[in-house]
Amino acid sequence: MRVWRLGAGQYREVDGEGARIYGGRWNSPGVPVVYTATHISLALLEQLVHVDPEDLPDAFRAFVIDLPDHVAVEVAAQSVLPGDPETCRRYGDEWAGSRRSAALVVPSTLVATRLQPGTIETDERNVLLNPRHALADAWRVVETSFRIDARLKRTG
Repeated sequence: MRVWRLGAGQYREVDGEGARIYGGRWNSPGVPVVYTATHISLALLEQLVHVDPEDLPDAFRAFVIDLPDHVAVEVAAQSVLPGDPETCRRYGDEWAGSRRSAALVVPSTLVATRLQPGTIETDERNVLLNPRHALADAWRVVETSFRIDARLKRTG
């Protein structure tokens, strides 16, 4: 499985430290996870919702993370989806603490999993990585730069 992450360079981007400090939709503060996306475009959207366009950097550090085929990947249970943030956090905290899989596939709140009419499905997903999983050192991480198109910085 290949996933993407964009970062501004504040943290080591694959150790889960930022999410451990601040928490997120799928984890409480104190629980390290690495938020990634199945596409670099979704990774960019996930950054854009947290930044005022005027404050958007000219470039991000881009990470492509390849998980070997033998690494366990889990899909979030339908019973928790779409789920309110507190339900998602409890689920993610339990998943991370159990270390039963290295990755947890969850829906994006920005791009719907299912489009109308109801049978059109996207493959846009967020994927949480567990940096405390025994096989985390098997992830192949390649860093590159990712320039931001100036049109994304327009505010008016």
